[in-house]
Amino acid sequence: MNETTYNGSPELQTTERVGAGILGALLLSLVGGAISFALSRVNIIAGIAGLVSILLGYWGYCKFAGVKYSMKGLVIAIVLSVLVQIGAYYFSLAFELWMQLKDEIPGVTLGLCMEKLPEIVSSDSEIMGGVVKDLGLLLLFMAIASFYYVRTILQKIKAEKANEQPAAQESFPDLEQ
Repeated sequence: MNETTYNGSPELQTTERVGAGILGALLLSLVGGAISFALSRVNIIAGIAGLVSILLGYWGYCKFAGVKYSMKGLVIAIVLSVLVQIGAYYFSLAFELWMQLKDEIPGVTLGLCMEKLPEIVSSDSEIMGGVVKDLGLLLLFMAIASFYYVRTILQKIKAEKANEQPAAQESFPDLEQ
């Protein structure tokens, strides 16, 4: 049976659904944020959670956007993953504050701790220095852990562009025998 390759008629090509891709990247990046939060509960700052966030975010972008590789998707996944990791760190600080205060102050809630956290952190330079240091280390470890993955994806995107074939191209079997 012969195979013929579809040459890319614009009517039949799939387009990159960026909005759906962003949703996919955000939803799956949250898994990395949850891992980061869980590791923070045992006092571990791990770049692997950032890698998982980028990896799943990019995979989610591609699946929801309907593409195989995408430079837009990679950038969006990285940006969303960084924001998710910062959010997870903020949430873990607020959670830690709530855990310390819930027995001492009646009626204190996690929401109140999240609201007051910036005020508490900025009121003491020692606390602020520790927060900035930990957040910097988290992002540094995330960058180190994800460097090779991002480089590999960039190489695949470059190779696909070099072939000058759209990602939506498919092979259809020749039905004539």
